[in-house]
Amino acid sequence: MFNKFFKQKASKSNWVCHKCKNEVDQGEKCKTCQRWFNKKKDEEVGSTRKEQNSKEALDGATSHSGDDQVNRINCDVGEEGGIETVNSSGWTCKICYMSGNQSTECKMCKQTKKDLSDEDNIKNRRKRKNLNRSRLKAGHSIRVKDERDKQRKVARDIARNITDYCNKNNIHYEDKGFPNSNAPKRDEGQWQRIGQIQDKSCKGKESWTIFRNPSPDDAIQGEAENCWFLCAVSLLAQKGELLRDIFITENFCEEGLYQVRLCRDGNWKTVIVDDRFPCDEKGNLKYSRPQNKQLWVMLLEKAAAKLYGGYEALHSGLVVESLTMLTGEPCEHIDLKGSDVEKKDDNKLKLDRDKLWTELKDWHSSRYLIGISTPEDLQQEELESSHCYPVLEVQEMNDKKLLKLWTCSDHNHCITGCLKNNADLQKEKKRLLRNLKKGEFWISFEDEFTKYFNSLSVCKTDEGWFESRFKGVFPPILNKEWKYYSFRLVNDTKLKLGLFQKSMRGTGLKIETFTDLLIMVLRNQVDGSGHPFVAAPLFSEVISYSKRRARSLTTCNVDLTQGSYTVACFSFGKLRQDNDVEVEDYVSYTLSIHSSVQLLFMDECEVNASGFPELMYAPADALITLAKQSKIKENDANISQSDIRLSHIADGVYCVMFMFYGEICVFINETTEGYSYIRNYGHSEYIMSVRHRMKTTDFIPPKSGRVINIVTPQTPETSWKIAAQKNFLKSQPLESSPPVPDTLEGLLTPRPIPEITSS
Repeated sequence: MFNKFFKQKASKSNWVCHKCKNEVDQGEKCKTCQRWFNKKKDEEVGSTRKEQNSKEALDGATSHSGDDQVNRINCDVGEEGGIETVNSSGWTCKICYMSGNQSTECKMCKQTKKDLSDEDNIKNRRKRKNLNRSRLKAGHSIRVKDERDKQRKVARDIARNITDYCNKNNIHYEDKGFPNSNAPKRDEGQWQRIGQIQDKSCKGKESWTIFRNPSPDDAIQGEAENCWFLCAVSLLAQKGELLRDIFITENFCEEGLYQVRLCRDGNWKTVIVDDRFPCDEKGNLKYSRPQNKQLWVMLLEKAAAKLYGGYEALHSGLVVESLTMLTGEPCEHIDLKGSDVEKKDDNKLKLDRDKLWTELKDWHSSRYLIGISTPEDLQQEELESSHCYPVLEVQEMNDKKLLKLWTCSDHNHCITGCLKNNADLQKEKKRLLRNLKKGEFWISFEDEFTKYFNSLSVCKTDEGWFESRFKGVFPPILNKEWKYYSFRLVNDTKLKLGLFQKSMRGTGLKIETFTDLLIMVLRNQVDGSGHPFVAAPLFSEVISYSKRRARSLTTCNVDLTQGSYTVACFSFGKLRQDNDVEVEDYVSYTLSIHSSVQLLFMDECEVNASGFPELMYAPADALITLAKQSKIKENDANISQSDIRLSHIADGVYCVMFMFYGEICVFINETTEGYSYIRNYGHSEYIMSVRHRMKTTDFIPPKSGRVINIVTPQTPETSWKIAAQKNFLKSQPLESSPPVPDTLEGLLTPRPIPEITSS
């Protein structure tokens, strides 16, 4: 996943550098390119060379200019809108999966053949300004409801074409794309239409409907181990407006066609499904079942299964992932036990229970969606291990803090929780148990929640907000392609930001290959005319920042006043030292910005160093500004946390270590003398350095700051440790060791320190 700090395994024979064509002695570095042997690219002398035409094809794929390369990488092909399949009997539409089309228009859904190369084009074409284009000159954020309505209108036009075709030909719609021929064996078997299923849950006098009276206990888990998904589904039942926003098809469809909106990797997708569901040999449903002949849970589960390639792909996950999938919001994930990998070297951050309880009450009163999870090694008989529970109520009685939960699994496993043996609550027991549905139970916040649960996810949904979504890539080198998002506010506003990367769910990989993600919200340093990015330092303040984490999503919430701002998205784990990069080295991402007021982008919003050369040094300036700010606020309650450490060297000289999924080390020199600084991570375990060396020596000029190193765990699952030795002294200028490559100058170059005063 990451580029490790150590060189690759040495060749057993001499090798030929694919860049300069020099023959290099075994175990040595190419003297011309300063590269070590790369098994994928370089050739061992005596080994069989690749076919010349294969090499030419590879060269052709990587010889484009930087801008062309990024444009190709940004092409988003949705699962339902992939490139069409062509055969002797015609082409197959990837919207409705109608085969045998001979003309350029699909005879069922009426989409033209050229549209099928990009699902997003179908949704965005002639309907709105696409805020995801590579250069946004001007525009505005869109109200969430307006954006949803525009997408629904396009989807309904397609649905109308399909149902008209079905009625004309007197057939039911059948989705030929799901299950597909590559579906896991677990998804194979009998697929029956809803009216033909023999399961007892499908019997009854009621007519079939999508919704009748949605309730959390509609989401009963079947064979799929997807409690993480059904937890979010049951929470949606408490907010009917959110639930109905997901369904484009609002009523039972006789033709068997249903459309559902789901958000994958930060981008909304319209998923078409039919009314066939997998059954066992006895005709019973294998997965979720209808309650009171309502289809909404079954349709949601099937749409998610199709989106990721099968029901088997829904095995195991985090509640935050499902909440984001169903709402499109940048949801938060909190590790209650300090068990997350970024805290393993952080003495396990102590949970502020009073603060968390206050937040839980506030979230519940705001009707936010809350889900909690138990660890795999849970030692408690009455709760399931590795299970997710929706929080339905938060109450305080007789100084006892209580949470009402529900389980989507076997109802016989449910308990009355803290009411069983708690004498203090016996007087309230009858009232608490009144109207308690099957599967619901109460737990104590102090005695059970903080003891047995290891994570919490919350989705802060707010009505009437606006959204913008931007697509981009993280290049493997700090070049002019690195993109930032700048805007000016004329009104105070609240922002919720989410940075998404592609999940491997459904690809067959057992371990996610996430890189690290970090969001920073910065106040721009502007000139007399109010223009940003004119001179160093680029930023005057770090307003807020997210956790740096190797997951599918990281989030950041911030309140902003009038002014000029930049949202910077960073990923340091895959940065390379050479320019020998390929398409697969780029990491795609989506940035979502939800705002309480409409954001106006009157100037360029997506900016980079091509238009503003000083932005080449934005990574260094952002981290130096944060380090300076942390020193000023080191005594503040919000700063004096164990994820920020300050090492005082002399008056005006200090080193700041940000324990963000590894460590980011920044040296600040506010004096008039130069300093040299040596830092050695040699005794650390399972980490890699952005400088590809554990020991570094650098010179920090007077009145300057410098990023010394960034070390990152080798993989998100690795158990790692950081141990650093340091030395410093006043010094004359000296060369860095190892030398700073051109590809990392924007991060490791000394930069002026911003003037920040304590507020």
